[in-house]
Amino acid sequence: YFVQQMFGQNAGDVVLPVSMGPAVAANNLAVSGVRDSKSGDVILKVVNPGAIAQTWRVEFSGGPGLAPKAVKTELKGDPAAVNSFETPTVVAPATSIITVGKSFSSEAPAHSLTVIRVSTVGRDR
Repeated sequence: YFVQQMFGQNAGDVVLPVSMGPAVAANNLAVSGVRDSKSGDVILKVVNPGAIAQTWRVEFSGGPGLAPKAVKTELKGDPAAVNSFETPTVVAPATSIITVGKSFSSEAPAHSLTVIRVSTVGRDR
């Protein structure tokens, strides 16, 4: 449920080109970038199916300016963990505010989906 919710709330409607360096590809991270044309937000999604956390680097080029802060939502946990009626949030997303810029690094925890939503500045809304 939470994975579908995170993708549904951060679908975007314009696919952005994403280049993955050899380190990202070698670590089996899946990366996508989209823009929400209504809000102007840039949305990055990273899936780390592996058992080890991976650091990755973002470098934006072109496009509008970016806000200095972004919303980062992570869903991570033991792949065998199960939510139930008694314990509905054993595996649940956690949201935080992070500092971003034209380039920044982030970590994809083991067994995780990370969504970073960056607002753009200098455009009419």
